[in-house]
Amino acid sequence: MLGPMTPVMALVLAVLAPQANYEAEALRALPVPGVRLIETETRTLTLPTGATIVPTDRPFGDVVRMVVAAGSARPYDLQVFATPSVAAVGEGDTVYATFWARRTDSDQPGVVSVHLQESTEPWTQVATTSLQLGPDWRRYHVSGVSRGKHPVGGLNLAFHLARQRQTIELGGLLARNLGPNVDPNSIPFNALRYAGEEPNAAWRAEAAERIRRTRMANLDVRVLDAQGKPVRNANVRVALRRHAFEFGSFVEEPLLETGPDGDRYRATFDRLFNKATVPMYWADWGWEYEGSRKRYLAFADYFWRKRVPTKAHVLIYPGWNFLPGSLRALETNPAELRRRIDGHVDEILAATKKYGFVSWDVINETRDLQVLPPLLGPEFYADLFRAAHAAQPKATLYINEYAILSDGGTNVANHDHYEGMIRDLLARKAPLGGIGMQGHFGESLTPPTQVWKVLDRFAKFGLPIQVTEFDIATRDEAGQAAYTRDFLTALFAHPSVTGFTVWGFWEKSMWTKNGAMFRPDWRPKPNASAFESLTRKTWWTDATAKSDRGGKCRVRGFKGTYEVTVRAGGAVVRRTVDLDRDRALDVRLAARETASAKKGTRTKAKV
Repeated sequence: MLGPMTPVMALVLAVLAPQANYEAEALRALPVPGVRLIETETRTLTLPTGATIVPTDRPFGDVVRMVVAAGSARPYDLQVFATPSVAAVGEGDTVYATFWARRTDSDQPGVVSVHLQESTEPWTQVATTSLQLGPDWRRYHVSGVSRGKHPVGGLNLAFHLARQRQTIELGGLLARNLGPNVDPNSIPFNALRYAGEEPNAAWRAEAAERIRRTRMANLDVRVLDAQGKPVRNANVRVALRRHAFEFGSFVEEPLLETGPDGDRYRATFDRLFNKATVPMYWADWGWEYEGSRKRYLAFADYFWRKRVPTKAHVLIYPGWNFLPGSLRALETNPAELRRRIDGHVDEILAATKKYGFVSWDVINETRDLQVLPPLLGPEFYADLFRAAHAAQPKATLYINEYAILSDGGTNVANHDHYEGMIRDLLARKAPLGGIGMQGHFGESLTPPTQVWKVLDRFAKFGLPIQVTEFDIATRDEAGQAAYTRDFLTALFAHPSVTGFTVWGFWEKSMWTKNGAMFRPDWRPKPNASAFESLTRKTWWTDATAKSDRGGKCRVRGFKGTYEVTVRAGGAVVRRTVDLDRDRALDVRLAARETASAKKGTRTKAKV
């Protein structure tokens, strides 16, 4: 028989009871309890320098306080790790983690990314998200479905903290393997929030005025008869056929497939987009593999035949994981490594020249992937631009980077590094033609006014800026749609931005499934409706007018290629005009058209 409880035991139970209640409450929110995936008690975490354990009165007990003294271009420079997984994960299993967090040193958002990932390279992620933290405690969630099998110890949970100077507190961490066949809609998720989301936010009026001023122009149409005299009361229709702004998508299968999905993919692309980005990766699974190489070229050929402007991605992706495996063995033989790279560059540029690409991503993610310049010299990147320009001189050549506009847009270290790369290329007289910013968002969204600040910083180079790889990885579909609308509006309102490309649109073919616009059965998600409403309605011009006594009428429309149709009596004349600035267009009716108009008969005019 046990005697009276000792004071130490009583203290332990007093601490454990709230934590047990907290865990039980967290599990009740799940469709199934699953099994413990990772030991997540606060004192088992691997902490970086500057982190301390802080007691709280919260139900989950102690928390970790992390002081980030300075932002870094590499957010993983400061991490908190959980111990490796204590349960296996099978292919198709759903994994889930929850925690509480806040920023304590400022009212401005803190930025943290969370990664449930492999414990060793290449750190393949099973679930990930980026978050903005406010000054108050809030509970967050991250979940995903495993695409492979992971043994005990094969996964860990990492928090990347170094995006900016900040003090973060983190606690209440739980991680579970929920097993297979879990309905994703039954798992808790984070609602998206961002400054400026309010319907009456001041930035909206400014954006509308910027768009009116920079994205529109006047078209003055004058209708004349065969003798050059004005024709009064002619019916004039001014219809936009192709927007000057590039609304594009990265393309994948089933672009070339026969059958219902292929038909829907092509029809959806044709309806929503006026530019394509096709893959041109140089890797064992890419250009080096005959099947991939043929598919890449078939994609390019398809759009060339349809006369759709096309961008190639990417000439050199300068990390060992994105290059042929055989190159790694040449790390100690720079001369042979350079010969191999130059040979590939010459080969792919020659093989794709016929397709008339309007642009190339020449290099990508050079902030993190820095293995080649130390081996091949400081002129290496500039030489790539020169080679691309020599082989395909009409293509605009881009540098491309991630985490410039995303995660709150406040990582000054990222901005400094990217600006330095651009300045270095220009100083070396590289034919750099454009600045690419990827635009992959988690659940840490950048306010529209901050988007403008970042764009302003890079606009000083006088080069076109494009968002090259947009998606939002979230299950908050209403928030996803709202931010798609507001982010795209902020871009369209900035005069230096010339294009916006989504990184796919159909869930079955996208790398980030919940970032898609269309479900597997092709039902549109709210973000698809938001995108189409802006690009095909709000920012689209199809207007009619009547000519006055001087034969004139004016239409203000969005810049692009127009079909102008003039009807006078029974006569019809059609003209095509590029409205890239204020323009005047004279439409002259031929003699027989003028006569027909007077007689009231219908005659189709020669243009």
